[in-house]
Amino acid sequence: MELVLIGLATLLTSGLTLFSGFGLGTILMPVFTLFFPLLLAIAATVVVHSANNLFKFELMARQSVECRSPRSPRLAHSRYTQSTGAVVF
Repeated sequence: MELVLIGLATLLTSGLTLFSGFGLGTILMPVFTLFFPLLLAIAATVVVHSANNLFKFELMARQSVECRSPRSPRLAHSRYTQSTGAVVF
């Protein structure tokens, strides 16, 4: 039951920090110290933090590849605004 609780806390925390961009270690460290010794809690926080960063990097890499495809509406929009000097929000 403890492992399920730790997993849910980790998943929820990662989801919350995906939008804010910070706070994963701040939220997870107290949760992990409730269940693990301090050094193991620090190591577990590092592992989760690294995995979350890799996940975010993957998402951003996919988005940048989509943005660079020749048929992308974003690319067409940027070409239009560059050639005309227009600023569209």
